[in-house]
Amino acid sequence: MTGFEPATNGFGDRHSTWLSYTGPVTSSKAIIANFLCLDSSLTLPKSIDSMVPELTLSNKGVQVSKNRWQCSHEVLDPKQVHYCRYIGLEALLALARPHIGTGDERDFIHEDEPQFIAAHQMSEIGFALHIQTLGQLIGKIEEEDYPSALKLVERLIVWCGVHGNVMSALNTMEPKKFFEFRDALAPASGAESEQYRIIEILSGIEPEDAYASIRGMDFTYRAFLDRKPEEGENKPKARWWTLRLTELSEGPTVRKAIKAKLQKLGIGREELFGDTPPAQSSIALLAQGLVGYDKAFRSLRSVHMMVAARQIGTRAGTGHTDGVPYLKSAVDKAQFFPELWDRD
Repeated sequence: MTGFEPATNGFGDRHSTWLSYTGPVTSSKAIIANFLCLDSSLTLPKSIDSMVPELTLSNKGVQVSKNRWQCSHEVLDPKQVHYCRYIGLEALLALARPHIGTGDERDFIHEDEPQFIAAHQMSEIGFALHIQTLGQLIGKIEEEDYPSALKLVERLIVWCGVHGNVMSALNTMEPKKFFEFRDALAPASGAESEQYRIIEILSGIEPEDAYASIRGMDFTYRAFLDRKPEEGENKPKARWWTLRLTELSEGPTVRKAIKAKLQKLGIGREELFGDTPPAQSSIALLAQGLVGYDKAFRSLRSVHMMVAARQIGTRAGTGHTDGVPYLKSAVDKAQFFPELWDRD
């Protein structure tokens, strides 16, 4: 056989089997199968089978070496640090598969589904770094290292932009195509992302803060998330509040840290946003930066709302919410640092 052949990569199942390059590749299907970590038979779901036209490639001049890794790169020393292995590329791409409720993998239903999954996986990777940065920020505020804290806030603002750009990529899907595989997602919802909730809590949202509305009913943050699963239409099928969220909500947050330091120094909103000298102090600049972060995250919520509006219109969300109206209510109500925003 020439083309891509199975190569064991140590993960032990067919979906983490990569395909090693051993000769001429005459099919674009083989390329797609290799990227999506499909099995060695190269049997593609019908929709993906027609993703791209046939291509003819040549391996002229390519020599297969004993030092050629499964990612197809030839290296001087098999033990050297290599990009693909350093970032765990094989394991990462092996995860880019849809799963059913039992946890078993299934075939892609539509050619846009890989993009949908990848966007959410990239978001979760970004959320993990966002959470790490929030932890560092809390530490810097507690240490009263405000210049370093401000740099971390600037990083968070950049990450908000990254998250928004990833989400915006979903606008390249045609709504009618999204609906070809949307039913297979229900009752799952992006609202179930625990990391997203951890970001909200570590930033400053507290359990009793006003948060969102569903079908005309207003909810505080915890009340919105902490509803038991129930049978019936428009009822939650998963409890979104977790024990970890309880623990984090009772611990240090950015909001609690900056509020305590401002109270200790006797600095109020007027000094923070006025033209008096305290407004130029490092903690005042940090507070102003946090308002910018709050705005950036609100912009991220708005991006999500607009993507949803394009894709699902007035339809309900897959996770029992009323869709766009719920997302809009969170844009309008949710704040990390209301004490810094409130000018009354």
